[in-house]
Amino acid sequence: MKVKLNSLYNRLAKYEPALVSSFLQDYCASSETPDNTKSGFHFGYNSLKWLIMTVRNMPNADNETLYQLFYQLVIEKKALDKSDHSLQHKILSYNAAREYRNIEKAELPEISQLPQITVGKWQFIINSTQHNLTSRIFKHTRADAVLFNNPVTEAAGIIYRVNSQLNKMLEHKAKTFLAFGRHGSGWRTVGKDSDFNLIINPGSEEPPSFSGMAMADMIEIIEEIYK
Repeated sequence: MKVKLNSLYNRLAKYEPALVSSFLQDYCASSETPDNTKSGFHFGYNSLKWLIMTVRNMPNADNETLYQLFYQLVIEKKALDKSDHSLQHKILSYNAAREYRNIEKAELPEISQLPQITVGKWQFIINSTQHNLTSRIFKHTRADAVLFNNPVTEAAGIIYRVNSQLNKMLEHKAKTFLAFGRHGSGWRTVGKDSDFNLIINPGSEEPPSFSGMAMADMIEIIEEIYK
């Protein structure tokens, strides 16, 4: 199932145009780009995208379930005049998300329990879960970067904290991209020219992208480049 937020928006705009807004259109369109830090929108924990993608990964989810959830969330926002901020940061407060609250809160890993490694003077947090935890990791830790490898979508990569000195080491980032790129196909950087803070392989999100790289491989590369 390859449903994305933007496809749900397009269906809503076609059949329920009174429910759409410029904010919702821009948010859903921007959700297709993995560079959350440059978009100005929040796509991590407790956001509309996070909930839709989390439900999509559940065993009994199907396209209609996802659309109805999206539809009900948008109706609730409009009917109760909820803020754009709530759609990005407080989606679990919506009544339409009620049945997912306890399950998702219970399943979401504690940031403090995620593995971490120190290479040189840099701290890397390891996210081998199916959850997008980047925003919470950067908020609650001093990590310089997050290594991620999603077991469901097989998306993998590294995202650097924008204001970390690690993010300014352009030569090292270029070496990391080249080393990751030797595994599978579909790797790309997100940002302007050499000023990127994300290296990603979208995996099954954008076939035929495929990294074929385990987290152990990624750590070995990081330890070699940043030692």
